[in-house]
Parts: sequence; structure tokens; C-alpha cells
Amino acid sequence: TSPSSPNLMMNAALALVIGIGLAAGLIFLLEKIDSSVRDPQEVTSRFGLPLLGAIPELEGQAVAESILDKKSPIYEAYVSLMTSLGFMTTHGTPRSVMLTSSQPKEGKSNSSLCLATVMAATGKSVILVDADVRNPSLNRYLEIPNERGLSHYLSGDDGIDSMIEELPKYGFSVITAGRMPPNAAELLGGDRFGTLIRTLEKRFDHILIDSPPLLGLADAPLIARHVEGVLFTIEANRTKSRAIATSLMRLRMAGAKLFGAVVIKVGAKNQLYGYGYGYGYGYSYGASDEK
Repeated sequence: TSPSSPNLMMNAALALVIGIGLAAGLIFLLEKIDSSVRDPQEVTSRFGLPLLGAIPELEGQAVAESILDKKSPIYEAYVSLMTSLGFMTTHGTPRSVMLTSSQPKEGKSNSSLCLATVMAATGKSVILVDADVRNPSLNRYLEIPNERGLSHYLSGDDGIDSMIEELPKYGFSVITAGRMPPNAAELLGGDRFGTLIRTLEKRFDHILIDSPPLLGLADAPLIARHVEGVLFTIEANRTKSRAIATSLMRLRMAGAKLFGAVVIKVGAKNQLYGYGYGYGYGYSYGASDEK
């Protein structure tokens, strides 16, 4: 009255068990293969680098606009980063800091812009220099022209006053990268970059340098020789451990002082790895009166 085989219920149960087993094995394999930073606290144990800040992932709003809101989680995170930097030297917050990363588009330009904004909010005079002369970005974020800037000064133009643009909206000044030169590494490796830093130190309390990425370029190690220290930017869930380790090795070989790391784009899924207290704090702090 019924077929002896196939046993549909038995086959369905076996398929379910086998499917769950294969899925679990695949997930475990992917977890082992993925060497990106998921828990920000890993930067200390894996790379011997102090974690100075973890920046929450921002959705639906430009970073340059969000940082102007002092109640935003982005602003709170960068205030925390600035506070951590204050313990890096005997005289407090460093006079000159370079921000770099392993590869492009890891948030170093956004981080330098945000850090400059929160520093300026304390009443200090701050200048941000776009030293990524091969691929400038600060002029696009800030929507300002890039007619004359760092590359012109390094090429022998001493008219530095005309290169400094004040940004009342953000509270700091900026020197854009200028026109892309054919010999970027040669210019950055010359004496004029050090002269620029010493000149700016006489006029500003803090100098932030948005430098190029490390992998494949000689620019960042050359810049690192002229600043007090380096802040290393890592994008959560993207940058691989090997790239980070190679970049840090290049900086150390150049004699750079590494202040620590800042992990950006820390999202909700990173809470699964035990890092949730800092991420949630920004949303609850400074809530509206109605709420």
C-alpha cells in the first residue's frame, strides 16, 4: 500500500543533519581564514600596539558633517581618542601626529579631520596637512580648492601663508596637498618637510599630518621621521593581519614612534566578539530631553 523506498522523512532528516554539519564546518573554516580585526582589543595582543580608540560605524551621514554634532557617537569616540593621546608624551597631547594606514580607504583622512575638529574644540590652534600628494582627499571632504599646497612648498615655494586656509566651520586650519608632483617620495624625503613642521610648530599648538598608506609606497616612513609619533588606523573586518604586520614593521624599521592604533567602523557585529560597551555608550549619552 506504500513504497518501501525512498523514505522521504528519513531522507529529509538526514539532509537536514548533513546540511547543518556542512554549514557549521564552513563557518568555522571562514572564521579561521579571516584574519581581519574584529575585536578592537586584538590589536594589542596580535600586534603589540596600544588601542587608543574604537570608532563606531556611521550610516547615512557624512563623517565631516557628523563630527560637528557634539552629541554624536562619532564625536564622543574621537574625544576619547584625543584623551588617550594626551598620555602618550610627558607634555600631554603631542604637538605633531601623523595618521596612516596599511592601504587606501581605511579612514585615515576622515580620522585626521575628526581628530582636528575635537582638538580645536578645546581652544587649541590646530592645523591639518594633507601629505598624501599622490591621492589627496581632504579638499574633497572639506569642499575646498586644491590650487596650492604642500607639494608647492616642498618644491621651493615659500609663500606658506597663502597655502594655509582657515576653516571657521570646523575650528582648524588646513594645508591641502597641492598639485601632484612627479617625484613625491623625493620631495617628502627632502629637508623642507622638516622645515615646514618646525615653522608650523611656532604658529600652532598641534599639527596633524594625513599621510599616504604604507604598503607599496615610501612616503609614510619618510614623513614619520619628522613628527613626534604615528597613529595607525585600522578598518574593522577588512584589513588583514599580514598587511598590518608588514606596515608596522616598515614604520619600526624607519625609526618611527608608534603611539597606538585606532580601529574604525566598529559595527554591531563586532559586539559578538566582546566589544560593545564603548559602542553603545555614544548612543545613550546626551539623549534628548523628550526621550
